[in-house]
Amino acid sequence: AGGLVGYSLSSNYKYCGINVEETSSLINLNQENVYALAGGLVGFVNFGKINNSSVGTITLKSYSSAGIASFLTGEINSCYAGITTSVIGKVVGGLTCNLYGTIKNSYTLANLEGSEIQAGITTYLWNGAEVDKVYTYCSYLGDGEGYADTISNYKTRPKDFGAINNSIFVEI
Repeated sequence: AGGLVGYSLSSNYKYCGINVEETSSLINLNQENVYALAGGLVGFVNFGKINNSSVGTITLKSYSSAGIASFLTGEINSCYAGITTSVIGKVVGGLTCNLYGTIKNSYTLANLEGSEIQAGITTYLWNGAEVDKVYTYCSYLGDGEGYADTISNYKTRPKDFGAINNSIFVEI
């Protein structure tokens, strides 16, 4: 599920946003279902692009929850998740949970509440993925292991994982 779209195949989104200031701004999925993906804009992005878009006031609850898109094989550029974004689930990420694509020039300001894993940028940074000029300002409220950037061991095994460059991580 997503604030705008649940599943996107090769679609492009530009100048989109969601900012709901009512109590109905909750996306709530089964947190025990490993296939339950929640993203502030899109739950699952398959080879698409999200540009110049934002997520404001929203609460996401799912097994896998992320500020912009839970699963991404495409590209995020010049986007942000912030203001009062709350990301809750077993596995949570400030921008994405499973990153196979690219995130550039983006930031997140979010409350992360993961019961297993909580990561400022993405929980899993897969081979070929790229993060460049990304800024995260996150608070870690869950019991899960907290990571400023990702759980993936990209620094010591760069051939097995993607790359994170020119990025800043701040715990608030």
